[in-house]
Amino acid sequence: MTDTAQLRALLADAHTKLAFLRGLVEIDGLSFGDSHPTIRGNFWWRSQHLPAIGDALNAAEPMLDEIEALRAAARALYLAGYWKCDRPVDEQSLWENLRDAAGIAPGTATAVFGEQP
Repeated sequence: MTDTAQLRALLADAHTKLAFLRGLVEIDGLSFGDSHPTIRGNFWWRSQHLPAIGDALNAAEPMLDEIEALRAAARALYLAGYWKCDRPVDEQSLWENLRDAAGIAPGTATAVFGEQP
């Protein structure tokens, strides 16, 4: 699995490559459409930079599955019942953070999932 720092770096690089293809930034001091001084051909950027976009997308796929699984677990925990913490904490804040992580809008848990026992 790719960690989030690696994924962020891959995505940032992919965004740069896409911006280059749109003519918004330079790569290696060259704009899209410029001839490369050491690489032959008009499409030198294909082999040099295009794979980075695919790499970022491929790395993101498994993380999306993990995020969905974590969100489902947070929803199940939030809806499981009332939990009492065993040490002094801001319980309301914890519940709100868990609810938000689960993607449940405030005040909608019973409307979305039905009445809980």
